[in-house]
Amino acid sequence: MKLWLKITQGLAALLLSAAALSLLLFAGALLLGLAAVVLIAAGGLFLAAPDESKKTLRLFMERIDQWIAAMKGVVEGAGEVVLTVMGAARGVRPDPEEPVGTSFHPASPAAAPEHEGTTPAQDAAPAASAPRASDRPPAAKSSGR
Repeated sequence: MKLWLKITQGLAALLLSAAALSLLLFAGALLLGLAAVVLIAAGGLFLAAPDESKKTLRLFMERIDQWIAAMKGVVEGAGEVVLTVMGAARGVRPDPEEPVGTSFHPASPAAAPEHEGTTPAQDAAPAASAPRASDRPPAAKSSGR
């Protein structure tokens, strides 16, 4: 019985691998076919109207550069949000004067800034105590997923 189970599992793995490989080859062939169609269409456009196709190509490249610049801004903004949340979770306040990407420092008792409005007894609380959910900033709370 155990031999039959191993044989069927091996066959299932082999069939699954073959299906994955065929799907990968199909996707590659589809992309290659689409690239060939686009190149043929671009060549026909260039032969029919060279000046307009050069303008279109330049405009296309400018749009791609604009998109890349926009995505770079989005990634930098998201990185700053993550660094701010991580710093807030560790008790480190980011400095608004600092450039992006340099505001995250590992929290240590010597490096952590003193908080205004706290007593020395609160500052001397043991670091091993777990923070309460109400102590976390709103951006650091998990969504429960």
